[in-house]
Amino acid sequence: MTFALPLFAPLTRTFAPVNFGDSNWQTVLENFNTVIAPIYGNQANALDKIAQKKDRICELLFEEKIPVGLLVYKNILSNEHSQYGINQSIEVKTLMVIDSNNNSGKGLGTDLINRVQSVAETLKAQYIHVTVSETKEDALAFFQKKNFKTQYAFDSLYKKGVTEYLLARPISG
Repeated sequence: MTFALPLFAPLTRTFAPVNFGDSNWQTVLENFNTVIAPIYGNQANALDKIAQKKDRICELLFEEKIPVGLLVYKNILSNEHSQYGINQSIEVKTLMVIDSNNNSGKGLGTDLINRVQSVAETLKAQYIHVTVSETKEDALAFFQKKNFKTQYAFDSLYKKGVTEYLLARPISG
């Protein structure tokens, strides 16, 4: 007697832009209010910039039809941190796995980083950079695993008494 194991198709992952007021805006609001605001404080200014598409793009990563990742990045190159050797860089404002308790370890963070890498290459960036709170040890470890190196430590940049690390990696490829 022979048994055949059922074959499962891999889940399809896609990125979708988020615009103010569209059906995915509520997901962005919920995650900013429940995950980001407790660390960095009021996010009204950041959400306003996203809504106006001033200088940043917001995308959700979907696994089938379920949002599993949130990515916000600047869509213009920056020399803001040239004093630390970071020139012509694209800035990651938010990179997070949604419902990380159930979604960690599935390669979603890697998909989010790869998306930024692709955009950076298109824009002819030299670097990708991000600031990460000392309170987010898991995020620091993730970015370091993805070859981001600490360039500088800011004291009380966003929240009094909390160190923010400026991390960057050169664009390869």
